[in-house]
Amino acid sequence: MRRGFRFIGFVLAVTGCGSSSPTPPPPTVTVATVEVTPPSAGLGVPGSVQLSAVPRDASGNALAGRAISWSTSSTAVATVSATGLVTSVGEGVATITATVEGKSSSAVITVDVTQGGPLLARTEIGPAGGTVQHTDVAVTIPAGALSTPRTLSLVRDTLTTTDYGANQATGTYRIEGLPAGLTVQTRVRIRRTQAMAGNGAIAMGAPAMAFEDSDTIVVGFRFFAAIDSSGYLVANVPITGKPEAWAVPGMLRALGDPKDLRAAAELTGLINTVHKISAQGHFEVWGFGGGPQLPEVNRKIDKVMPLAEQAYDKVASMGYSYDHRNVWPIEVYLIPATWKGCYYSPLPFPTDPDKGYIAYNSNLVDDANFPGTVIHEFFHFTQAGFTKGKPWDPAVFETRWFGEATATWIAGLHPAAPAIFTNPTALSWRDSLFSGLDRWLVPNSGYGKAPTIKYIVDRLGADKVRQIWTDIRTGA
Repeated sequence: MRRGFRFIGFVLAVTGCGSSSPTPPPPTVTVATVEVTPPSAGLGVPGSVQLSAVPRDASGNALAGRAISWSTSSTAVATVSATGLVTSVGEGVATITATVEGKSSSAVITVDVTQGGPLLARTEIGPAGGTVQHTDVAVTIPAGALSTPRTLSLVRDTLTTTDYGANQATGTYRIEGLPAGLTVQTRVRIRRTQAMAGNGAIAMGAPAMAFEDSDTIVVGFRFFAAIDSSGYLVANVPITGKPEAWAVPGMLRALGDPKDLRAAAELTGLINTVHKISAQGHFEVWGFGGGPQLPEVNRKIDKVMPLAEQAYDKVASMGYSYDHRNVWPIEVYLIPATWKGCYYSPLPFPTDPDKGYIAYNSNLVDDANFPGTVIHEFFHFTQAGFTKGKPWDPAVFETRWFGEATATWIAGLHPAAPAIFTNPTALSWRDSLFSGLDRWLVPNSGYGKAPTIKYIVDRLGADKVRQIWTDIRTGA
Protein backbone atom coordinates (compact mmCIF):
# COMPACT_ATOMS: atom_id res chain seq x y z
CA MET A 1 0.00 0.00 0.00
CA ARG A 2 2.71 2.41 0.90
CA ARG A 3 4.65 1.50 -2.25
CA GLY A 4 1.65 2.01 -4.38
CA PHE A 5 1.00 5.31 -2.78
CA ARG A 6 4.55 6.40 -3.25
CA PHE A 7 4.46 5.31 -6.91
CA ILE A 8 1.46 7.36 -7.58
CA GLY A 9 2.91 10.24 -5.70
CA PHE A 10 6.10 9.97 -7.69
CA VAL A 11 4.30 9.93 -10.92
CA LEU A 12 2.28 12.92 -9.91
CA ALA A 13 5.39 14.69 -8.80
CA VAL A 14 7.14 14.03 -12.07
CA THR A 15 4.12 15.08 -14.02
CA GLY A 16 3.79 18.18 -11.95
CA CYS A 17 7.41 19.14 -12.45
CA GLY A 18 7.13 18.78 -16.24
CA SER A 19 4.15 21.14 -16.65
CA SER A 20 3.98 24.92 -17.04
CA SER A 21 1.32 27.49 -16.32
CA PRO A 22 -1.12 28.39 -19.21
CA THR A 23 0.00 31.10 -21.72
CA PRO A 24 -1.97 34.26 -21.02
CA PRO A 25 -4.08 35.54 -23.98
CA PRO A 26 -2.65 38.46 -25.95
CA PRO A 27 -4.05 41.85 -25.04
CA THR A 28 -7.10 42.92 -27.06
CA VAL A 29 -6.18 45.31 -29.88
CA THR A 30 -8.03 48.55 -29.41
CA VAL A 31 -10.26 49.91 -32.15
CA ALA A 32 -8.80 53.23 -33.26
CA THR A 33 -11.04 54.15 -36.20
CA VAL A 34 -14.06 52.94 -38.13
CA GLU A 35 -14.33 53.25 -41.91
CA VAL A 36 -17.83 53.43 -43.44
CA THR A 37 -18.32 53.00 -47.20
CA PRO A 38 -19.70 54.51 -49.23
CA PRO A 39 -19.29 57.76 -47.26
CA SER A 40 -22.34 59.27 -48.95
CA ALA A 41 -25.23 58.16 -51.12
CA GLY A 42 -28.39 59.56 -52.65
CA LEU A 43 -31.68 57.70 -52.68
CA GLY A 44 -35.15 58.15 -54.07
CA VAL A 45 -38.32 56.73 -52.53
CA PRO A 46 -38.31 53.80 -52.51
CA GLY A 47 -34.59 53.20 -52.47
CA SER A 48 -31.87 51.44 -50.52
CA VAL A 49 -28.11 51.20 -50.29
CA GLN A 50 -25.87 48.73 -48.48
CA LEU A 51 -23.26 50.31 -46.20
CA SER A 52 -20.24 48.50 -44.80
CA ALA A 53 -18.13 49.32 -41.74
CA VAL A 54 -14.55 48.19 -41.09
CA PRO A 55 -12.95 48.75 -37.65
CA ARG A 56 -9.19 49.40 -37.79
CA ASP A 57 -6.34 49.55 -35.27
CA ALA A 58 -3.92 52.43 -34.83
CA SER A 59 -1.81 51.09 -37.71
CA GLY A 60 -4.78 50.96 -40.06
CA ASN A 61 -5.15 47.18 -40.00
CA ALA A 62 -8.68 45.81 -40.31
CA LEU A 63 -10.00 44.10 -37.17
CA ALA A 64 -12.27 41.11 -37.63
CA GLY A 65 -14.92 39.75 -35.30
CA ARG A 66 -15.97 43.05 -33.75
CA ALA A 67 -19.63 43.81 -33.11
CA ILE A 68 -20.99 46.73 -35.16
CA SER A 69 -24.05 48.72 -34.22
CA TRP A 70 -25.88 50.98 -36.68
CA SER A 71 -28.05 54.03 -36.05
CA THR A 72 -29.75 56.81 -38.01
CA SER A 73 -30.12 60.46 -37.17
CA SER A 74 -33.62 60.57 -38.65
CA THR A 75 -35.98 57.64 -39.08
CA ALA A 76 -38.26 60.01 -41.02
CA VAL A 77 -35.62 60.19 -43.75
CA ALA A 78 -33.93 56.77 -43.69
CA THR A 79 -33.76 53.66 -41.55
CA VAL A 80 -30.83 51.28 -41.18
CA SER A 81 -30.81 47.56 -40.40
CA ALA A 82 -28.46 45.64 -38.12
CA THR A 83 -26.41 44.73 -41.20
CA GLY A 84 -26.08 48.30 -42.53
CA LEU A 85 -28.81 48.23 -45.18
CA VAL A 86 -30.20 51.76 -45.49
CA THR A 87 -33.78 52.23 -46.73
CA SER A 88 -35.21 55.61 -47.70
CA VAL A 89 -38.39 56.84 -46.03
CA GLY A 90 -38.88 60.50 -46.91
CA GLU A 91 -37.26 63.65 -48.29
CA GLY A 92 -34.26 64.99 -46.40
CA VAL A 93 -30.77 64.17 -45.13
CA ALA A 94 -29.90 61.49 -42.59
CA THR A 95 -26.59 60.58 -40.99
CA ILE A 96 -26.06 56.83 -40.67
CA THR A 97 -23.53 55.95 -37.97
CA ALA A 98 -21.61 52.73 -37.36
CA THR A 99 -20.19 52.27 -33.85
CA VAL A 100 -17.58 49.71 -32.79
CA GLU A 101 -16.36 49.63 -29.19
CA GLY A 102 -16.90 53.32 -28.67
CA LYS A 103 -15.47 54.44 -32.01
CA SER A 104 -17.77 55.57 -34.80
CA SER A 105 -17.96 56.87 -38.34
CA SER A 106 -20.84 58.00 -40.52
CA ALA A 107 -22.27 58.17 -44.01
CA VAL A 108 -24.51 60.98 -45.22
CA ILE A 109 -27.67 59.80 -46.99
CA THR A 110 -29.62 62.29 -49.10
CA VAL A 111 -33.17 61.35 -50.07
CA ASP A 112 -34.73 63.42 -52.84
CA VAL A 113 -36.37 63.33 -56.25
CA THR A 114 -34.80 64.63 -59.47
CA GLN A 115 -36.69 66.13 -62.39
CA GLY A 116 -37.80 63.47 -64.86
CA GLY A 117 -37.83 60.55 -62.43
CA PRO A 118 -37.05 59.47 -58.88
CA LEU A 119 -33.43 59.40 -57.84
CA LEU A 120 -32.61 55.82 -56.87
CA ALA A 121 -28.99 56.12 -55.81
CA ARG A 122 -26.14 58.60 -55.75
CA THR A 123 -22.56 57.61 -54.89
CA GLU A 124 -19.13 59.19 -55.15
CA ILE A 125 -16.73 56.96 -57.08
CA GLY A 126 -13.03 57.66 -57.60
CA PRO A 127 -9.96 56.03 -59.17
CA ALA A 128 -10.40 52.91 -57.02
CA GLY A 129 -13.70 52.21 -58.76
CA GLY A 130 -17.00 51.37 -57.13
CA THR A 131 -20.69 50.76 -57.64
CA VAL A 132 -23.71 53.05 -57.69
CA GLN A 133 -26.58 50.76 -56.87
CA HIS A 134 -30.18 50.26 -55.91
CA THR A 135 -32.11 47.06 -55.26
CA ASP A 136 -33.28 47.12 -58.92
CA VAL A 137 -30.18 48.33 -60.75
CA ALA A 138 -26.43 48.65 -60.26
CA VAL A 139 -23.64 50.09 -62.40
CA THR A 140 -20.06 49.17 -61.49
CA ILE A 141 -17.14 51.37 -62.50
CA PRO A 142 -13.82 49.47 -62.66
CA ALA A 143 -10.66 50.64 -60.91
CA GLY A 144 -8.63 53.05 -63.01
CA ALA A 145 -11.56 54.21 -65.14
CA LEU A 146 -11.88 57.58 -63.38
CA SER A 147 -8.91 59.84 -62.66
CA THR A 148 -10.78 61.97 -60.10
CA PRO A 149 -13.82 61.33 -57.87
CA ARG A 150 -17.20 61.76 -59.54
CA THR A 151 -20.71 61.71 -58.12
CA LEU A 152 -22.76 59.21 -60.14
CA SER A 153 -26.54 58.96 -59.99
CA LEU A 154 -29.13 56.39 -61.03
CA VAL A 155 -32.60 57.67 -61.91
CA ARG A 156 -35.73 55.74 -62.84
CA ASP A 157 -37.05 57.12 -66.12
CA THR A 158 -39.59 56.66 -68.92
CA LEU A 159 -39.04 56.77 -72.66
CA THR A 160 -41.16 57.61 -75.68
CA THR A 161 -39.01 56.24 -78.48
CA THR A 162 -38.42 52.57 -77.66
CA ASP A 163 -40.55 49.75 -79.01
CA TYR A 164 -39.40 46.75 -77.01
CA GLY A 165 -42.96 45.66 -76.21
CA ALA A 166 -43.29 42.37 -74.35
CA ASN A 167 -39.53 41.88 -74.62
CA GLN A 168 -38.86 44.57 -72.01
CA ALA A 169 -38.22 42.71 -68.77
CA THR A 170 -36.99 45.46 -66.45
CA GLY A 171 -37.50 49.07 -65.57
CA THR A 172 -35.64 51.80 -67.45
CA TYR A 173 -32.87 53.69 -65.71
CA ARG A 174 -30.76 56.74 -66.47
CA ILE A 175 -27.13 57.06 -65.36
CA GLU A 176 -25.65 60.51 -64.83
CA GLY A 177 -22.32 61.96 -63.75
CA LEU A 178 -19.68 60.35 -65.98
CA PRO A 179 -17.03 62.76 -67.33
CA ALA A 180 -17.95 64.32 -70.67
CA GLY A 181 -16.82 62.21 -73.59
CA LEU A 182 -15.13 59.54 -71.46
CA THR A 183 -16.09 55.95 -72.32
CA VAL A 184 -16.15 53.60 -69.34
CA GLN A 185 -16.50 49.82 -69.61
CA THR A 186 -19.16 49.38 -66.95
CA ARG A 187 -20.81 46.29 -65.49
CA VAL A 188 -24.59 46.73 -65.50
CA ARG A 189 -27.03 44.66 -63.44
CA ILE A 190 -30.82 45.13 -63.68
CA ARG A 191 -33.49 43.14 -61.84
CA ARG A 192 -35.94 41.27 -64.06
CA THR A 193 -39.67 41.85 -63.68
CA GLN A 194 -40.57 38.94 -65.96
CA ALA A 195 -39.60 35.29 -66.10
CA MET A 196 -36.53 34.60 -68.20
CA ALA A 197 -37.11 32.80 -71.49
CA GLY A 198 -34.25 32.34 -73.93
CA ASN A 199 -31.41 34.85 -74.02
CA GLY A 200 -31.31 38.34 -72.59
CA ALA A 201 -29.72 41.69 -73.34
CA ILE A 202 -29.18 45.14 -71.91
CA ALA A 203 -30.39 47.90 -74.24
CA MET A 204 -28.44 51.13 -73.92
CA GLY A 205 -30.13 54.21 -75.32
CA ALA A 206 -27.95 57.23 -75.98
CA PRO A 207 -28.10 60.08 -75.70
CA ALA A 208 -31.14 60.77 -73.56
CA MET A 209 -32.74 64.19 -74.00
CA ALA A 210 -35.60 65.92 -72.23
CA PHE A 211 -38.21 68.00 -74.02
CA GLU A 212 -40.57 70.58 -72.54
CA ASP A 213 -43.65 68.70 -73.72
CA SER A 214 -42.55 65.06 -73.57
CA ASP A 215 -40.78 62.36 -71.68
CA THR A 216 -37.15 61.59 -72.30
CA ILE A 217 -36.20 61.02 -75.93
CA VAL A 218 -33.45 58.59 -76.90
CA VAL A 219 -31.80 59.12 -80.27
CA GLY A 220 -30.15 55.72 -80.67
CA PHE A 221 -29.61 52.45 -78.85
CA ARG A 222 -27.34 49.42 -78.74
CA PHE A 223 -27.85 45.89 -77.42
CA PHE A 224 -25.38 43.95 -75.28
CA ALA A 225 -25.79 40.24 -74.62
CA ALA A 226 -26.61 39.60 -70.96
CA ILE A 227 -26.52 36.61 -68.64
CA ASP A 228 -29.16 35.83 -66.06
CA SER A 229 -27.82 35.86 -62.49
CA SER A 230 -30.24 35.21 -59.62
CA GLY A 231 -33.03 37.22 -61.21
CA TYR A 232 -30.82 39.98 -62.63
CA LEU A 233 -29.70 40.62 -66.21
CA VAL A 234 -25.96 41.31 -66.20
CA ALA A 235 -23.83 42.64 -69.08
CA ASN A 236 -20.68 44.62 -69.81
CA VAL A 237 -21.78 47.95 -71.29
CA PRO A 238 -19.47 50.75 -72.51
CA ILE A 239 -21.05 54.06 -71.49
CA THR A 240 -19.79 57.45 -72.67
CA GLY A 241 -20.34 60.55 -70.56
CA LYS A 242 -22.61 63.14 -72.12
CA PRO A 243 -20.83 66.07 -73.79
CA GLU A 244 -20.89 69.36 -71.91
CA ALA A 245 -21.89 71.21 -75.08
CA TRP A 246 -24.04 69.87 -77.86
CA ALA A 247 -25.82 71.04 -80.97
CA VAL A 248 -29.41 69.99 -81.53
CA PRO A 249 -29.96 68.66 -85.07
CA GLY A 250 -32.91 70.07 -86.97
CA MET A 251 -34.50 66.61 -86.97
CA LEU A 252 -34.76 66.71 -83.19
CA ARG A 253 -36.03 70.28 -83.10
CA ALA A 254 -39.08 69.03 -84.96
CA LEU A 255 -39.94 66.78 -82.02
CA GLY A 256 -40.31 69.63 -79.56
CA ASP A 257 -38.20 72.07 -77.61
CA PRO A 258 -35.16 70.19 -76.28
CA LYS A 259 -34.17 71.66 -72.94
CA ASP A 260 -31.42 69.33 -71.79
CA LEU A 261 -29.10 66.59 -72.93
CA ARG A 262 -30.25 64.58 -69.98
CA ALA A 263 -27.75 61.78 -69.54
CA ALA A 264 -25.10 59.55 -71.02
CA ALA A 265 -27.38 56.54 -71.35
CA GLU A 266 -30.70 54.89 -70.64
CA LEU A 267 -30.48 51.24 -69.56
CA THR A 268 -33.22 48.64 -70.06
CA GLY A 269 -33.18 44.86 -69.71
CA LEU A 270 -34.65 42.69 -72.49
CA ILE A 271 -35.54 39.00 -72.73
CA ASN A 272 -36.15 36.56 -75.60
CA THR A 273 -33.30 37.95 -77.70
CA VAL A 274 -31.57 36.15 -80.57
CA HIS A 275 -28.54 37.45 -82.45
CA LYS A 276 -26.33 36.10 -85.23
CA ILE A 277 -23.41 37.41 -87.28
CA SER A 278 -23.65 37.25 -91.08
CA ALA A 279 -21.33 34.96 -93.05
CA GLN A 280 -19.05 37.80 -94.20
CA GLY A 281 -19.01 39.34 -90.73
CA HIS A 282 -20.34 42.78 -91.67
CA PHE A 283 -23.67 42.58 -89.79
CA GLU A 284 -24.85 41.33 -86.41
CA VAL A 285 -28.61 40.85 -86.65
CA TRP A 286 -30.78 40.85 -83.51
CA GLY A 287 -34.34 39.56 -83.23
CA PHE A 288 -36.89 39.05 -80.47
CA GLY A 289 -38.90 35.96 -79.60
CA GLY A 290 -38.79 32.92 -77.36
CA GLY A 291 -40.68 29.65 -77.09
CA PRO A 292 -42.99 29.05 -80.07
CA GLN A 293 -41.84 32.33 -81.68
CA LEU A 294 -38.20 31.27 -81.82
CA PRO A 295 -38.28 29.39 -85.18
CA GLU A 296 -39.91 32.37 -86.90
CA VAL A 297 -37.42 34.80 -85.37
CA ASN A 298 -34.51 32.66 -86.55
CA ARG A 299 -36.04 32.45 -90.04
CA LYS A 300 -36.26 36.22 -90.33
CA ILE A 301 -32.72 36.73 -89.07
CA ASP A 302 -31.45 34.14 -91.55
CA LYS A 303 -33.31 35.96 -94.33
CA VAL A 304 -32.02 39.42 -93.44
CA MET A 305 -28.33 38.51 -93.09
CA PRO A 306 -27.69 37.70 -96.78
CA LEU A 307 -29.85 40.64 -97.89
CA ALA A 308 -27.66 42.95 -95.80
CA GLU A 309 -24.45 41.46 -97.22
CA GLN A 310 -25.83 41.88 -100.76
CA ALA A 311 -26.45 45.55 -99.97
CA TYR A 312 -22.89 45.89 -98.68
CA ASP A 313 -21.47 44.30 -101.85
CA LYS A 314 -23.64 46.41 -104.15
CA VAL A 315 -22.70 49.72 -102.54
CA ALA A 316 -19.01 48.73 -102.48
CA SER A 317 -19.14 47.77 -106.17
CA MET A 318 -20.32 51.29 -106.96
CA GLY A 319 -17.09 52.72 -105.57
CA TYR A 320 -18.21 53.83 -102.10
CA SER A 321 -15.49 53.40 -99.52
CA TYR A 322 -15.96 52.01 -96.01
CA ASP A 323 -12.60 53.34 -94.85
CA HIS A 324 -14.35 55.57 -92.33
CA ARG A 325 -15.40 52.53 -90.31
CA ASN A 326 -12.92 50.48 -88.30
CA VAL A 327 -15.30 48.36 -86.23
CA TRP A 328 -17.38 45.55 -87.68
CA PRO A 329 -20.05 44.16 -87.57
CA ILE A 330 -22.76 46.80 -87.83
CA GLU A 331 -25.65 46.04 -85.50
CA VAL A 332 -29.01 45.43 -87.18
CA TYR A 333 -32.18 45.22 -85.08
CA LEU A 334 -35.40 43.54 -86.19
CA ILE A 335 -37.97 45.32 -84.04
CA PRO A 336 -41.53 43.90 -83.88
CA ALA A 337 -42.82 47.42 -84.20
CA THR A 338 -46.24 48.96 -84.66
CA TRP A 339 -44.83 51.62 -86.98
CA LYS A 340 -44.66 50.74 -90.67
CA GLY A 341 -41.27 52.07 -91.70
CA CYS A 342 -37.63 51.33 -91.03
CA TYR A 343 -34.89 53.63 -89.88
CA TYR A 344 -31.23 53.95 -89.02
CA SER A 345 -29.07 55.80 -86.53
CA PRO A 346 -25.62 55.98 -88.07
CA LEU A 347 -23.75 58.34 -85.80
CA PRO A 348 -24.93 58.67 -82.19
CA PHE A 349 -23.80 61.88 -80.56
CA PRO A 350 -21.00 62.65 -80.17
CA THR A 351 -20.25 61.77 -83.80
CA ASP A 352 -18.41 58.48 -84.18
CA PRO A 353 -18.39 56.59 -87.51
CA ASP A 354 -17.68 53.33 -85.67
CA LYS A 355 -20.96 53.47 -83.77
CA GLY A 356 -24.59 53.33 -84.80
CA TYR A 357 -27.05 50.73 -85.95
CA ILE A 358 -29.77 49.97 -88.49
CA ALA A 359 -33.31 49.06 -87.40
CA TYR A 360 -35.90 47.28 -89.52
CA ASN A 361 -39.52 46.50 -88.74
CA SER A 362 -39.55 42.71 -88.43
CA ASN A 363 -43.19 42.68 -89.53
CA LEU A 364 -42.05 43.79 -93.02
CA VAL A 365 -39.31 41.21 -93.63
CA ASP A 366 -41.46 39.18 -96.05
CA ASP A 367 -42.71 42.22 -97.97
CA ALA A 368 -41.66 42.16 -101.62
CA ASN A 369 -40.06 45.59 -101.32
CA PHE A 370 -38.10 44.75 -98.16
CA PRO A 371 -34.77 44.10 -100.00
CA GLY A 372 -34.99 47.64 -101.36
CA THR A 373 -35.56 48.90 -97.84
CA VAL A 374 -32.47 47.01 -96.65
CA ILE A 375 -30.15 48.75 -99.12
CA HIS A 376 -31.98 52.08 -98.70
CA GLU A 377 -31.18 52.22 -94.98
CA PHE A 378 -27.70 50.77 -95.41
CA PHE A 379 -26.92 53.45 -97.98
CA HIS A 380 -28.02 56.08 -95.46
CA PHE A 381 -25.61 54.48 -93.02
CA THR A 382 -22.88 54.62 -95.65
CA GLN A 383 -23.61 58.25 -96.52
CA ALA A 384 -23.41 59.43 -92.92
CA GLY A 385 -20.22 57.55 -92.27
CA PHE A 386 -18.74 58.63 -95.60
CA THR A 387 -19.38 62.28 -94.77
CA LYS A 388 -18.48 61.70 -91.09
CA GLY A 389 -21.51 63.46 -89.75
CA LYS A 390 -21.37 66.52 -91.99
CA PRO A 391 -25.07 66.30 -92.95
CA TRP A 392 -25.85 67.44 -89.38
CA ASP A 393 -23.81 70.60 -89.94
CA PRO A 394 -26.19 73.54 -90.51
CA ALA A 395 -24.08 74.61 -93.47
CA VAL A 396 -24.92 71.43 -95.39
CA PHE A 397 -28.19 70.40 -93.77
CA GLU A 398 -30.21 71.23 -96.86
CA THR A 399 -28.17 68.68 -98.84
CA ARG A 400 -29.93 65.94 -96.90
CA TRP A 401 -32.66 65.89 -99.54
CA PHE A 402 -29.93 64.42 -101.72
CA GLY A 403 -29.45 61.65 -99.16
CA GLU A 404 -33.09 60.57 -99.35
CA ALA A 405 -33.16 60.92 -103.12
CA THR A 406 -30.07 58.74 -103.66
CA ALA A 407 -31.15 56.16 -101.05
CA THR A 408 -34.58 55.85 -102.70
CA TRP A 409 -32.95 55.53 -106.13
CA ILE A 410 -30.48 52.86 -105.01
CA ALA A 411 -33.28 50.82 -103.38
CA GLY A 412 -34.24 49.53 -106.80
CA LEU A 413 -30.67 48.28 -107.39
CA HIS A 414 -30.67 45.62 -104.67
CA PRO A 415 -30.22 42.23 -106.41
CA ALA A 416 -33.32 40.87 -104.66
CA ALA A 417 -35.51 43.93 -105.21
CA PRO A 418 -38.53 43.60 -107.52
CA ALA A 419 -38.20 44.94 -111.05
CA ILE A 420 -40.38 47.89 -110.11
CA PHE A 421 -39.55 49.09 -106.62
CA THR A 422 -42.20 51.15 -104.84
CA ASN A 423 -41.42 53.31 -101.84
CA PRO A 424 -44.68 54.43 -100.17
CA THR A 425 -42.89 57.25 -98.39
CA ALA A 426 -41.48 58.47 -101.70
CA LEU A 427 -44.97 58.55 -103.20
CA SER A 428 -46.26 60.65 -100.33
CA TRP A 429 -43.50 63.22 -100.91
CA ARG A 430 -43.29 63.16 -104.70
CA ASP A 431 -44.95 66.55 -105.13
CA SER A 432 -42.92 68.39 -102.47
CA LEU A 433 -40.85 71.42 -103.47
CA PHE A 434 -37.29 72.35 -102.64
CA SER A 435 -38.14 75.80 -101.31
CA GLY A 436 -40.55 77.07 -98.73
CA LEU A 437 -40.08 74.10 -96.41
CA ASP A 438 -39.00 73.84 -92.82
CA ARG A 439 -35.39 72.67 -92.51
CA TRP A 440 -36.58 69.33 -91.11
CA LEU A 441 -38.86 68.80 -94.10
CA VAL A 442 -36.11 69.43 -96.64
CA PRO A 443 -34.64 65.90 -96.34
CA ASN A 444 -38.11 64.37 -96.74
CA SER A 445 -38.55 66.23 -100.01
CA GLY A 446 -35.78 64.05 -101.39
CA TYR A 447 -37.96 60.92 -101.46
CA GLY A 448 -39.84 62.17 -104.47
CA LYS A 449 -36.67 63.33 -106.22
CA ALA A 450 -35.34 59.80 -106.86
CA PRO A 451 -36.31 60.04 -110.58
CA THR A 452 -34.00 63.05 -110.81
CA ILE A 453 -31.12 60.92 -109.53
CA LYS A 454 -31.99 58.18 -112.00
CA TYR A 455 -31.93 60.74 -114.80
CA ILE A 456 -28.47 61.92 -113.73
CA VAL A 457 -27.22 58.33 -113.60
CA ASP A 458 -28.70 57.47 -116.99
CA ARG A 459 -27.09 60.54 -118.59
CA LEU A 460 -23.81 60.87 -116.66
CA GLY A 461 -23.28 57.54 -114.90
CA ALA A 462 -23.43 56.45 -111.25
CA ASP A 463 -19.94 57.88 -110.68
CA LYS A 464 -21.49 61.35 -110.87
CA VAL A 465 -23.61 60.61 -107.79
CA ARG A 466 -20.55 59.42 -105.89
CA GLN A 467 -18.70 62.57 -106.91
CA ILE A 468 -21.47 64.73 -105.49
CA TRP A 469 -21.18 62.86 -102.17
CA THR A 470 -17.44 63.45 -102.22
CA ASP A 471 -18.06 67.17 -102.77
CA ILE A 472 -20.43 67.24 -99.78
CA ARG A 473 -17.80 65.57 -97.62
CA THR A 474 -15.06 68.00 -98.62
CA GLY A 475 -17.33 71.03 -98.52
CA ALA A 476 -16.84 71.76 -102.21
